[in-house]
Amino acid sequence: MSQSIKNLIIFLIYFIINLIILSVTFVDSAKGKKESSGPSLGGNDNNDGR
Repeated sequence: MSQSIKNLIIFLIYFIINLIILSVTFVDSAKGKKESSGPSLGGNDNNDGR
């Protein structure tokens, strides 16, 4: 039982770290895309800068 709890804690830590990294990169890309018009809240705006 304790092993599964340990695995769950490790998974939660990695999940939180990934969320922080994703939010930081999203904020940075939103700051860089401030001159583009329209809200960039959609999930399919990966091909804007290409």
